[in-house]
Amino acid sequence: MSPAPSCEQCGFVWDIITPAEIPDRLRTATENFVAVITDARECSSTRLTDGRWSINEYDAHLHDVFISIRDRIIAASVKDRPTGAPIYREE
Repeated sequence: MSPAPSCEQCGFVWDIITPAEIPDRLRTATENFVAVITDARECSSTRLTDGRWSINEYDAHLHDVFISIRDRIIAASVKDRPTGAPIYREE
């Protein structure tokens, strides 16, 4: 059996989350991340170490992930066999 698909950048694993968990997880994560961005202020664009994203870079990645989740929900609503939409990180 192959491992569950995960994000190469942040390590998120889609298959460990049940559909019922998604709304509360998204709401909580969004509230927590808004607090991190607000608290960081001008430091939010600073990379603390090489190879580590700044808060703003991570925020942009989360934005892409949330759009992907939205696209998956829409596809699941209208298709019998939906497939995950790519995030298009490089485009």
